[in-house]
Amino acid sequence: MSESPGDGRSLELYRHIERHLNHGVPVRRAAQEAGITERQFYRLLHSFRTEGWEGLARKSRRDSGSRKSVDELLKKIIEGLCLQRPKPSLAWVHRKVSEHCDKEGISAPSYSVVWRIYDDIPEEQKVFAHEGPKAYKHEFGIIHRWSASAPNEIWQCDHKQLSLYARDLRGTVKKLWLTAVEDDFSRAIMGYYLGIEAPSSARVAFALRQAIWHKPEEAWPMCGLPEKFFTDRGSDFTSNHIEQVAADLKFGFIDSQPGEPEPRGKIERLFLSTEQLFVPDVKSPKQAPMNVEEIDKLFRQWLINVYMCREQQDLNGSPLSRWKEGMTIPRMPESLDALDLMLMHVGRERTVRRDGIRFQTFTYFDLELSKYVKQKVSIRYDPTDISQIYVYADGALVCKPGCRELDGANTDLRGILRERAIRKKEVKDAVTERQQLANRYLWKTPVASETNISTKAAAAEPKRRVFKYFYEREQYKNLSGN
Repeated sequence: MSESPGDGRSLELYRHIERHLNHGVPVRRAAQEAGITERQFYRLLHSFRTEGWEGLARKSRRDSGSRKSVDELLKKIIEGLCLQRPKPSLAWVHRKVSEHCDKEGISAPSYSVVWRIYDDIPEEQKVFAHEGPKAYKHEFGIIHRWSASAPNEIWQCDHKQLSLYARDLRGTVKKLWLTAVEDDFSRAIMGYYLGIEAPSSARVAFALRQAIWHKPEEAWPMCGLPEKFFTDRGSDFTSNHIEQVAADLKFGFIDSQPGEPEPRGKIERLFLSTEQLFVPDVKSPKQAPMNVEEIDKLFRQWLINVYMCREQQDLNGSPLSRWKEGMTIPRMPESLDALDLMLMHVGRERTVRRDGIRFQTFTYFDLELSKYVKQKVSIRYDPTDISQIYVYADGALVCKPGCRELDGANTDLRGILRERAIRKKEVKDAVTERQQLANRYLWKTPVASETNISTKAAAAEPKRRVFKYFYEREQYKNLSGN
């Protein structure tokens, strides 16, 4: 094997040889200028005359890169010991190799040789052996980053808890959650929802409502229905509610594979930008939190004026310009009311009674229900306002019965469930307190008498030792007899 004849060293040697052959430069001077001895110059001159340009290339050893003092089998043994899990020390590997060589009667390699063999092991093999397949996949596994070819082809949706505290209408103070819907093609934010509630299918529905319908701001023209909806397979995205929404709005799902977070990085970039660019400018500590509506207004302004217009390196432009370049006529629902109906929760089938429909312990009545007494109907409802439900029969809307108990109260389902839990706890505490009081006064332990005291004193005496050996028991009997 030899180096390429076109390398810099061969070219430099050729120049000195050419000056000697064509211009009469003495060998001693040419050798000094080349930085070699006269003998080496004569050898190169002979190689050039016999082999031509190839004779000037540096020859490499056939055994280059291999160990002279370690055969192939011993090298593999050393590599196998180095790739044990947990990761062993090289001193332990050298000691084990030396013991093996002593048994086989061969010369043992030095510590430096063992270190060089370990250093030559490919890094991917070290990671796989010492950290496991998951770490290897994360660091060396190839990934495929799919990308949409047009707006509204693929949407991503996810939740993020921000480092901000906020107060809702009930006065509850908690950390703020952001649910965002992002277009994969343009990185534009189609819609979002801010609130202190934990992630749920209702939050996803609220974000989808804003994402699909027209916005009042001219600088936020994003709207339409997606073809695919990318999620991380969370319980809120795999719920019956969102599956029904997808069926009604006619879009499919793309679920990310467990343990593969790489495709989710596009929307995670939005969350990181929010934490770095928006959150530091909002002063809402836990001691003096802002209202959710105030933070929502500030976030909306930042989203339209900063994020949508900020150029991104991957897009070669801003999300707004990217959206306008590839946008066509979007697919839209018939009306906003039709969209609201499709985003509502779908309850299980209910039987119409003579007094109406029972739902969440409340009764909903409408005169149109008289035609469906003792028949099965399906209902839809808004979890934020269950004062009214939507009744469907044979796929058509029948009526919108209301509840007299909740009429005008705008009571949400979670509030009712919370009040039930609070009331149940109050009743349980009251019952428990009275039961303990009765047990304390009606089931008193009897007053200790003298007989009981003597019995307790006798029981309190330490037990005598039980001797283990026979001669000890006999000696004990003799002592007790005397």
